[in-house]
Amino acid sequence: MFAGCEFYANDGTTEADAWFIFEDVIAEDNFCTVPPEQVHFLSAETSYRDDYYSRPWRRDFLAQFSNVHTCHPIDLPQATFRPPFLPWMVNANHESIFSPHHRDLSFFEGLNELEKDRPLSIFCSDKKFAAQHQLRFEFAEKVQKYFRGDVHWFGNGVESLPEKWDGLARYERTVVLENRSNRNIYSEKILDAFLGLSQPIYWGRRISHHFSPFLKAIKSIFGTPRVRLKLCTRL
Repeated sequence: MFAGCEFYANDGTTEADAWFIFEDVIAEDNFCTVPPEQVHFLSAETSYRDDYYSRPWRRDFLAQFSNVHTCHPIDLPQATFRPPFLPWMVNANHESIFSPHHRDLSFFEGLNELEKDRPLSIFCSDKKFAAQHQLRFEFAEKVQKYFRGDVHWFGNGVESLPEKWDGLARYERTVVLENRSNRNIYSEKILDAFLGLSQPIYWGRRISHHFSPFLKAIKSIFGTPRVRLKLCTRL
C-alpha cells in the first residue's frame, strides 16, 4: 500500500483499476481485467538504439496499450515522454534487485546522516556494447588514473559489490555516469547516490524538473483515495 494504492506484482491478480507492464509480460501472468484506458506500458532500459521501437513488430506490440510511457522516441499518439521506470539499486546488485531488504522506504525516510570516511567512488561496469558505454568506461579509467588512491571504482567486471550501498554510504561524493546524456534521461544511478547521502558528480542532461513528488503524480492520474494497481515486471 502506498499513497492510497495497492500494488500487486506478478502474483496472478486478474482484476485491477490499472495494469502496468514493464518492458514485457511474463507467460505466467499475462491476463487481467482493467478499464481499457488504464493499460500502461512502461519502458525501463536506457541504452536501446534510437530506432529500437521503430521495427514493425515492436510498434504492433505497443499499439495494444492505451498509454505508453517511455524515454525513447516512439511515433505513436498514446506515447508520452517519461524517465525510465527502474528500481533502486542501492540495496542490491543485478542479481538481487527485487529482494526484500531492511533498508526500505521507511528507513530512507528517516535517514538524515551517515559517517563519511572516504572521499570519492565511481560506478561503471565493463559493458561496452554501445558507443556511450565505451565513452563512459574510458572516462572512468581517466578518473581513476588522475585521483589514484582517492577514488574507488566499482562495477560488474571491475569490482563487483553485493550491495551498491557499500560503495556509497561511506563516500562523501560519487561519480554518476548515465548510459546516455540525451532526451533528459535519468536512471536509478542518481537516485542511489541521493539515498546513500553521497553528493553526485553527475554526467547526464537537465533532469531537475523531473523530481516532482510521486504522490502528486498518482493523485493527478487517478484522483481516488484507494486504487488497485497490477504490475508486470520482466527486466
